[in-house]
Amino acid sequence: MSQLVSTSAATLEAGWDKLRHILTHWRESSLHSKSRHTVLRAEVNLGEACDPLVWLNGQPQEVKIYWEERDGLMRFAGAGSSDEITRLDQPDYAGVSAEILDLCVHAPDNVRYFGGFRFNGNPHDDWKGFGAARFVLPLFELYASEKGTFAAVNILHHGDDALYMISRALEELDRLSHRPGKINGSEPVVRNRSDRPDHPDWLKSVNTALSGIAANRYTKIVLARESRFTLDQDVNACVLLNRLREITSFCTCFLFRFDNERVFLGASPERLFKISGCSLATEAIAGTRARGTSPDDDQARRNELLSSSKEQNEHRHVVEMISAALQPLCESITQSPAPELLSLVSGHHLATRFNGVLKKEAGCPDLLAALHPTPAVAGTPTEKALSAIHELEPFDRGWYAAPAGYIGKDAAEFIVAIRSGRLNGADLQLYSGAGIVAGSDPQKEWEEIEHKIEQFVRIFQYDAQHITKF
Repeated sequence: MSQLVSTSAATLEAGWDKLRHILTHWRESSLHSKSRHTVLRAEVNLGEACDPLVWLNGQPQEVKIYWEERDGLMRFAGAGSSDEITRLDQPDYAGVSAEILDLCVHAPDNVRYFGGFRFNGNPHDDWKGFGAARFVLPLFELYASEKGTFAAVNILHHGDDALYMISRALEELDRLSHRPGKINGSEPVVRNRSDRPDHPDWLKSVNTALSGIAANRYTKIVLARESRFTLDQDVNACVLLNRLREITSFCTCFLFRFDNERVFLGASPERLFKISGCSLATEAIAGTRARGTSPDDDQARRNELLSSSKEQNEHRHVVEMISAALQPLCESITQSPAPELLSLVSGHHLATRFNGVLKKEAGCPDLLAALHPTPAVAGTPTEKALSAIHELEPFDRGWYAAPAGYIGKDAAEFIVAIRSGRLNGADLQLYSGAGIVAGSDPQKEWEEIEHKIEQFVRIFQYDAQHITKF
């Protein structure tokens, strides 16, 4: 795997020393005795470029968060937890958002809680530790934007508990690593692979779905597959994500580790929504073609995607759903006049952009409830498609295809967590899906999923003696 190089140890240590002085001042002042329930935050400009992912890899804290916006304008790493907001049984978009916003209303603008929700239903043991919803306020942050590279510390202010929280942060700060960031990772070898459903069961499931479409039970359903890989060694999640971001383009790269075992990570091309003040941006992405093997072949596939009635039909379902969902929440909405071609390293997609101005009473929980799940990851009508997914898929989606992102005082962003996987040591589960509509070919839909997970799998080597297919 590739090599990562970070900034100098002296620069990092100087930045964290400044934050140590601030924390010490807070501890010795009367600040901690104030009763307001909010978040205290201090941040310093390091004055030197640094790769937050490299920094994160070297930290000893159990909780690790990474978020890199697809345009590259913000790269964020969080180590340790100052506060967590969780739900075990149901996502509770309104309750989770309200708790976060209540804590952020008197906090500095850059305070953000990072996390996500599960796709649907009650958590399975496979997703133990993630819950139906889990959001973390990182204790320490290192983030890079167009304004520079910054180190920051967040303290949850509970009045009487604040002194303890500040003292704990000082202890944790002493554990931070300031060594020059350079990590090397050998390429793991895939020893075994299994799929749920396997190929015969997949063909049966898609044919059952097509029968449901023919009977007018639903017009579209998205069926997914879990591909399990056993590797010859434990995998460093930060090195894996770095390799993934190297071979993808225009994708949001993310990593959530809430304990020392399980990691959920990926590179998603699909934004659910982004809020900045009252401005809203969202999009519909549905319809896919693999990249061609030559420039002429690639252009032919673009043309085929743009002219395909099946792909246009699949895309239209998503556009209509998003447009209808936004109407009651926005003062005004504009959208692309026709589907655009979004060309990524992994393939070509149809995309329609939406921009709007939110009504004063509308916000993050309204958008989560209105937009998730889109027909691009569930189907339409939504409830009937979800019911069929529950019957036809032999695994728990967990956080796959669910909303993941961050919530702050005047800003929020969520992606649809597709092109994602769950890592536990040397075990990796990858998830991807395909939209089934009238005219879908079960074999071609299987091949589409194979192509989608290729961006993950080509990172690894294969032991031909034990596994011959991809």
